Amino acid sequence: MKSKLKPQLTVIPLENRETPSATLTFSSGTLTIRGDNTSTNVFVTETAGITNVKVNAANLGSYPATNLSITTGNGNDTVDLGFATGLAGTLSVSLGNGNDTVATGRSATTATVRGNATISTGIGTSTFRSKWLQLYNLKFGGAVTNIIGNPSGASLLDTRNDSFAGLLSVSNIEQVLLGDDTGLGVGPTLVGGSVVINNSQKNSDSLPFANPDNIGEVYSGSKVAGDFIYSGGPGADREMVDANGSVGGNMVFSAGAGRNTMGIGSGTGAFLVGPGTVNGNVTDVGGSGVDRFFLDTGSTVGGSVNLTLGDGDNQVFLGTDLGFTVGGSMSISAGNGNNLLLNPSFASSIGGDFSISVGNGANAYTYDDFLSVGGRINYTGGTGANNVTFSSTTYTGNLTIRLGGGPSTVTFNPSTGFYNGNATVDFGVGFGPKTFDPGTTVFTGTFVLQNYP
Repeated sequence: MKSKLKPQLTVIPLENRETPSATLTFSSGTLTIRGDNTSTNVFVTETAGITNVKVNAANLGSYPATNLSITTGNGNDTVDLGFATGLAGTLSVSLGNGNDTVATGRSATTATVRGNATISTGIGTSTFRSKWLQLYNLKFGGAVTNIIGNPSGASLLDTRNDSFAGLLSVSNIEQVLLGDDTGLGVGPTLVGGSVVINNSQKNSDSLPFANPDNIGEVYSGSKVAGDFIYSGGPGADREMVDANGSVGGNMVFSAGAGRNTMGIGSGTGAFLVGPGTVNGNVTDVGGSGVDRFFLDTGSTVGGSVNLTLGDGDNQVFLGTDLGFTVGGSMSISAGNGNNLLLNPSFASSIGGDFSISVGNGANAYTYDDFLSVGGRINYTGGTGANNVTFSSTTYTGNLTIRLGGGPSTVTFNPSTGFYNGNATVDFGVGFGPKTFDPGTTVFTGTFVLQNYP
């Protein structure tokens, strides 16, 4: 007798019946909108001082708001702000965890948030531009605009055709791009105060896409009237002023322990090509990883340049892709390692002194007529191998080379056969081997040779 087959039971799940909801409160000129932990689209439109709110296409009414506060939950949220005239008071946007976007591109270019503004991102994911802050067109007129990110996840502060009247303070944002990256001339970002970026807790090295470095960049004609200050963390960090970007004050880079890059000038191979301008001083304090510094593409520094690089195989590229101008002095101090110091390949100038100090390792530098120095030239080497070549025919100042007694070579080979300045070459106490090669150079000034052979 055959057994009967038992019917197979299956369970078909119902669709998600959770209904997104929002809470709106208007009191004493302050409009507050709160979303839940589902994906929420907040659509705000202001016209002539009246602010209309839609959440997930539902119309929640219009209000004469002075201040605006928006908080979303842990979904994938969008906050879309379109201002015709702006806000008389403050703007606050607080995002939850997830992939979120804040956009102001519907705003008129004359619209202004007159009070302070704060945008907090929450925790993002590893998705490219998980937190995307598209601050286009709008003017931020308050004394401070705060952009507060999270150490976790990918994030982008993307600005163009907008302005910040006061301080722009940014923390834990992977990419801070101040300028139009489309190449379409949409419009630069103008900052009336300083830009301060603190990424000391942000490490983006593990994000699964190309070039996940933390970066702060002023470019595409954007201008920062005050200082441009960047603090890096344990991963790769970059601070750049290029493609016709400019800083009215000082540019300061405090790098962490990762692979770090500071650059002024885009290089001719970039998508947007152009010089950078820093009217004040440039300071680069490196970490324990590889530190790189670029100054090229016809860029200008009005003050002095001071590089204090840590241990590691650091790289300094000066005028290798078009030249540069430094109004003050330039000082390069590198730690122990095999440092790459490339002299200009195009006409460049330093108004004051030019000093290089390197630690123990294999180091070399060539000084020739592509670089004009108005003050003294000093090279100080460690106990490793140093190779210094002087071939300038135009420099007539004071040259000092002091080495640490290790295997070193100093060569003079100006094409004219004459060095008309004063020079001191001290090989240092040590067993070398030491090589001094004056060739046929005639030293017409004061010349001192010490600890040789």
